[in-house]
Amino acid sequence: MLEDVEDRLVRDVDPLSLIGDDQRGEYLSYSAAITKIFRREDTAEVLREALQSLLEDRSFDWAQEDFTYRVLDAQIGDATEFVVAGHTHLERALPRARAPGWYFNSGTWARLIKLEKEVLEDAVKFKEIFDAFGRGTLADLDSVQDLILRRLTVVAIWSEGGLTHGELRRAELSPALVLSPVLNTRFPRI
Repeated sequence: MLEDVEDRLVRDVDPLSLIGDDQRGEYLSYSAAITKIFRREDTAEVLREALQSLLEDRSFDWAQEDFTYRVLDAQIGDATEFVVAGHTHLERALPRARAPGWYFNSGTWARLIKLEKEVLEDAVKFKEIFDAFGRGTLADLDSVQDLILRRLTVVAIWSEGGLTHGELRRAELSPALVLSPVLNTRFPRI
């Protein structure tokens, strides 16, 4: 959904022209959800069903191309071996498509919410998360196991053996700073 919004922003689409258009129910089944709400069905279950399209979501896959990757890869010249970005919420480590080199995005250190397949398929587990949102505090959300992701990711670039390398690394902040490599994100591969 975020990629679609960013694409529309780049194309200078008038936001008011989008009201009432949810891409034929591509993201959330609004019409079905509204019908169920009017029938007084359980709100948590209505939302869980409406979010079923997230079962196919690959946003949290660091090797998945996203909007920022495509835009930067197209705009950065062929002589740039490492393209580094950050603060776009989701980490990435990919070979460039348009030119030789690599793209890294450190993502964000803010809390992220990821609804796992097991939660979306289980009404009881989803209701627990729905209720935590209803209580309205970060402590309540943090108390739900595996809901909040806090990926403190940095991009490391260094020279070794005549090659320049890049890699995503996760930071642990206590008791001292420790940087651990994210598996399979090192380029060039050796």
